[in-house]
Amino acid sequence: MENKLEKITARLIRDTYRQIGLIDIKTQNTTMFSMEDSGNSSANCYPYENFVTNISSSLANPYREQLRRQLQFPHILKALGKTESDVLIEFEPSHSGEKVRFFLIAFSWYDISKSSIIMTVSEETKRMSEKLELIQKLRRIEDRFDFLRTHICEDFIEVNIYTGECTTIHSNNNMISKSNYKEQIDWFAYHIVAEEERAAYLADFELDHLLGCLRSNDNYYAVTYTLVYQDGRHDVLIVSALILDSIRAGYEYIVSYAQDITIIKQQEAR
Repeated sequence: MENKLEKITARLIRDTYRQIGLIDIKTQNTTMFSMEDSGNSSANCYPYENFVTNISSSLANPYREQLRRQLQFPHILKALGKTESDVLIEFEPSHSGEKVRFFLIAFSWYDISKSSIIMTVSEETKRMSEKLELIQKLRRIEDRFDFLRTHICEDFIEVNIYTGECTTIHSNNNMISKSNYKEQIDWFAYHIVAEEERAAYLADFELDHLLGCLRSNDNYYAVTYTLVYQDGRHDVLIVSALILDSIRAGYEYIVSYAQDITIIKQQEAR
């Protein structure tokens, strides 16, 4: 049985994991299978606490103490009592000039009797680097969107045409966001749309009417209205588009944005 286990772990270490450990619940003795520089796998047995000390000592503070707390044996047992427990740690080599590396330490029951735990250590640097790179790209996209929203758009609304739900984003202190499209349009109409244009605005942006305008105009519709802010009257261009959902086939949604064109109107009038 042990010979078969060694063969299995040797294959897993070569192809998938950096280390595999088998922990005895009663004694906490750990049999650790690792890959040597020669390419051969080796097995060493020592107390679980030694593993915690060895891997923690490779980390820079504050990660060292954080990892030691996460890897305390009672903590692992408690987590396994609920479900399998994965611990993701940031491994920062003490040698200067080396890049930050990420490792995933995973624990699960080895057998039905729950007399032992199997532990795997895998390097996640490539996956985490790709994830961090994606996060940075999304942040750059968000920064660009924030720039457009702040400098070009008064507000930005996305409407679910099937449920009437909407998401409104704005950087204008004169506005309040609602989660229902009709409630949002009503709020705009009775709080910031010029009174003499209110009825036309409500008719224009009634959902079925707006959908009809969009479908008869190549999924694009633009109108101008006068909004009344605390600092006076503003001319606003409201542009709406009907967009095909790229995730849910056959579904559509509306995107609208309002752009303050007061200065443009003033320049045209000169």
